[in-house]
Amino acid sequence: MKTVTRVLRWSPTILAACALVGGWISSASAETLMMPKRDFLMGVSEVLWGVSDQANNTAYSMDFGDGSAPVTGNVSDRSYIAFNHTYATSGTFTAALTVGAETAMVDVDVYDSATLSDYELRGLNINRAIQDGLRYLWVSQVSRTSNFPAGATTNWGGGFLDSHVGLTVLAFENQGYTLPNDDSAPTGIYEKYVVQRGLNWILDRLRTQSLTVQTAGDPCVGTGIEAAPCVGLYPSDGDPGYSTGLVTLPFAASGALSRTVPAGRGASNGGYVVGKTYREVLQRLTNTIAWGQNDGTNVLGEGGWIYTLSNNITTQSDGSTVGWSLLALLDSAAAGSTVPAFVKSEFSDHALPQGLNNDGSFDYRADGNPASDYYPNFAKGAIGLQGLFFSGAPVGDSRVTTGVTFLTDRWTAVNGQQLACGYSGTYNKGCAYGMFNAFKALKLYGIPTLPGIGRAAGPGPIPADDWYADYQDWLVSHQDAPQNVAGGDWAYNVLVFSSAYGGYPPLSTA
Repeated sequence: MKTVTRVLRWSPTILAACALVGGWISSASAETLMMPKRDFLMGVSEVLWGVSDQANNTAYSMDFGDGSAPVTGNVSDRSYIAFNHTYATSGTFTAALTVGAETAMVDVDVYDSATLSDYELRGLNINRAIQDGLRYLWVSQVSRTSNFPAGATTNWGGGFLDSHVGLTVLAFENQGYTLPNDDSAPTGIYEKYVVQRGLNWILDRLRTQSLTVQTAGDPCVGTGIEAAPCVGLYPSDGDPGYSTGLVTLPFAASGALSRTVPAGRGASNGGYVVGKTYREVLQRLTNTIAWGQNDGTNVLGEGGWIYTLSNNITTQSDGSTVGWSLLALLDSAAAGSTVPAFVKSEFSDHALPQGLNNDGSFDYRADGNPASDYYPNFAKGAIGLQGLFFSGAPVGDSRVTTGVTFLTDRWTAVNGQQLACGYSGTYNKGCAYGMFNAFKALKLYGIPTLPGIGRAAGPGPIPADDWYADYQDWLVSHQDAPQNVAGGDWAYNVLVFSSAYGGYPPLSTA
């Protein structure tokens, strides 16, 4: 039976996906790498690819391992040497890419759909969709060709650079592509050239912030953190109250908290991060989120977060920033970081009741009136559930039940029915921001089904109204050209991130 791997998870300790790591052979002077080991379907044109640090125009040969004639030529793009191939029979085949004198090999498992049960075929197609999506993220790196192999950082462009990198690196980590938990060099294409370089990008763009004791408590906690005023870290994005949580997620999920930041990193912080472990970086990001919590006393917005890190200056609580801050704090705690004790009580006693409404929605801007909604939508309803979980509300709490009903009633909603995305033709499942947060909320509470969403039971043991299976099916069926060497994304106006920021492809996969 094929294992159903998952692109998203809420912490580095649960929903772990299969680690799919490719093999490679190289000499001390050059390196050629093949894609990670993966699954294919017999009779379908699939993409095999590799990279080489040898110069363009070097002769190559690609042997697919099935007895067919190798493909030969000269390398035109050494950062993505890609081929379409159709395997006529099932089995495990060893594909080998030779560039110059260097050869890299990887096993591919090819399945005959006629021999698989519907349940097994479904799991196989989910695995294929994930790998094709990750491959698209490889292809869509900014300056991939000019940055390979010597570059130390990578990004995916867009208006929220650091946030994009954080979510994209997280997508790879959630599939097992993580760094060594020491200072040894990473191996494998994704580990070496995506995860390490993506985290380097964030480390270069982190800025320092002096964190002082707040009315609610001291944010300077954790092993190795100096007494207040201590140094916190936040990204260079224009909305640090929003993006600090997003860049915290890949460090919490890295599995490499003993890894040390090397010399040469930290361009935006004067090298402050050099010599520090990822664990300390994670703790300082966590402390900054705590310090950025609105510390105003007896004001609307107390205990929440806003787009700036102005803590006691602002009197607002914004549902979007609340969501990313809460997820970052949950993941950071799961990874072993210390969350200042006052954060939970401040949020639970003030921000949650100020923003949570009687209908299960959560305000975009807290109005302190549970009978009145302030731009509620599917995503904010999910964030309300996340807030209840963070505050310790059990699954049987009436507020949790109401929040789940809010999501259930909108699961099949169309544009204009309280969605977080406002694009013509975009349904709820095509709004990555809303579904990302719904995924987190429902997984946190261990809720497997949403009664009435209309998904029939099966195949195999999948129960009726399994919301996760419903969304998996939608993603697999809507992926754009996964058998194309440049495909594997979800097209614009099919899957967008939010109404504030549209169809940026990497966020679709993350």
